Amino acid sequence: STGVAGAASNPFSDVPQDSWAYDAVATLAADGVIDGFLDGTYQGNKTMTRYEMAQIVARAMAKEDLQKADKAIVD
Repeated sequence: STGVAGAASNPFSDVPQDSWAYDAVATLAADGVIDGFLDGTYQGNKTMTRYEMAQIVARAMAKEDLQKADKAIVD
């Protein structure tokens, strides 16, 4: 996902602004591609399940503004 990551607000309490993943996580959350847990965390150190990954890919692929070249990479 592209965008101005600095302008995206980070909704996850466990992803600090100085984290290497902050910009990506904040942008994907703002784009509605990823969700956190009910306690307001992202839990990025936790192993992701196949279901969670499938949900992320499906949401990303459903984005109307995703470039065809980007969809081909995911495929």
